[in-house]
Order: sequence, then C-alpha cells, then structure tokens
Amino acid sequence: MPPHFVTVHRTFDAIEAEIVCDLLVEDGIAARLLGGAARPTAALFGPATAIESRVDVPAEEAERAERQVAAHLEALREAEPVEADESVPISTEPRPLRPLLAAGVVGLCPGGAHFYARRPLVGLAILAGQAAALATLLGNGAGRGAAAVALVALVLVDLVGGQLAVRAWNRGLRPSRARQAFSGALVLAGAGALAAAVGPLIDRLPGRRSPFRSAPHQVLRRAVDDPRNLPFPLFLDFRR
Repeated sequence: MPPHFVTVHRTFDAIEAEIVCDLLVEDGIAARLLGGAARPTAALFGPATAIESRVDVPAEEAERAERQVAAHLEALREAEPVEADESVPISTEPRPLRPLLAAGVVGLCPGGAHFYARRPLVGLAILAGQAAALATLLGNGAGRGAAAVALVALVLVDLVGGQLAVRAWNRGLRPSRARQAFSGALVLAGAGALAAAVGPLIDRLPGRRSPFRSAPHQVLRRAVDDPRNLPFPLFLDFRR
C-alpha cells in the first residue's frame, strides 16, 4: 500500500518550495514537490506567482518535517536585512568649515568670514559698520581719521574673529541669534570706542598734514598714481 502523503509547506515562490524540498530530502525525509517549479525560462516571463507550490511528505514524517520547515523559515527571516524606519529622521553631521576659505572671503565681502562661519548677525554688524566708516571716510565732514581707524579695526575683527568662529562651529558650538546680536553690538561698540580714542590722535600727529582735509576725489586720484598717497593708516610709511 503506497504511503499517505500530507502537505507540510505551501508557497507561491517556486524557488523557495524547491529549497524546502531539497532540505527535507537531505534530512532523510521522502519529500516531493508538487505545483510550480523554478525553471530557467521563468526569468523571461517573471516569477510564476499565480501557481501554488506545495511540499508533501509521508504522514509518519510530517511532524519532523514541519519542525524542519519552521526552523528553515525562521533562519530566513533572521537573515533578511532590517529596513530603516523612514519616520525617524537620519541626522548627518555637517561638513567642517575651512579656516583658510573664511580668511579669503574677508576681502570679497565685508563681514564675509562671519557669514561663512554661520554667524550672519555678526556679519551684518560688521558690514554695516564698515559701510558707515567708508561713507564717513569719503565724505566732506569731520571724523575721517576715526572712520579710518574703525574701518581697519572691523576688517581685523572679521579676519581674526572669523577664524575663531569657524573653529567653534567645527567643534559643534551653535550660538543663538540673541548671542550673535550681542556679539555684533559689542564689535561695533569696541570699534567705535577705538576710533573715538585713536582718530583725533592721528589728525594731530606732529609733522603730518592731515590728508583727510583734502577732497575725497583728490585723495583717490593721488592714490591711483602712487599708493603711498593713501591716508594714514590705510598706508603706513615708517620712513617718516
């Protein structure tokens, strides 16, 4: 009398069914595969998902076969890669800033080093201070010496402070807007105090005729012919 077979595994994946059947056969169980089977021509027409495959074993081996199939399927599930949860945002560290690039943009844009260092409010303060100093320096009113001092001081603050800001950003420091605004106001106050203290001393230097008494266009015209005609401290002549 032929043995009675029972089904221990059903699937629409023909390759999976063949693997399960081979595993049972290797374990000494007389398993047989019924239904769809994986063939080379299946790649041309896609997987045979509409055909169910099943693995049958003798009834007396059914219990052992079911344990084998369950263990195989559990191993497959553990081997599958876990997909990342798209609902959780992935944090990426920003690329480090370059101090050399921060120094290079100082000559291109007033406050450029602080703009590059992600401190826009400090950069805006330096930009506004340099614009006001330059307008006073090229104007016809008084205070040109103080304006020149403020202009040079703000350039140095942007150059040196920008380097420090870049290094702080690379260390992970993220100043708030309130702190940036306070730092910008402090920079303007310091540059103004230095200009008020040093500017009048420059105009009263002994043996030096104040170049700021000339009209701005005359100063610029003489500077084109010879950079040494630029007003102090835009040009320092230590031979005098």
